[in-house]
Amino acid sequence: MKDAKDNEGHSIKILGRAGMIYQDRKKKYFIDCEMLVGPTYDLVVYANSVRHYKEGDEPLPDIKKQEILGIVAKLLISAKIRAEFQP
Repeated sequence: MKDAKDNEGHSIKILGRAGMIYQDRKKKYFIDCEMLVGPTYDLVVYANSVRHYKEGDEPLPDIKKQEILGIVAKLLISAKIRAEFQP
């Protein structure tokens, strides 16, 4: 799987078969995901799993999670990774 970044300081790094790190200019976040083998999708992303990468940080508000997932979706498209987002 490819990693991806944009010109605004956002990036994703796929961690082997499960999980990814999303990073913006300020922080890192962990998102649970799994690689798939099939004709439709390359990756399933579990939307409710978005959290700070560093343990102990405060929980993320839903609006921040949605913002992150929107950027991640664009980064995956730019890397030609077909993703399905599930709750």
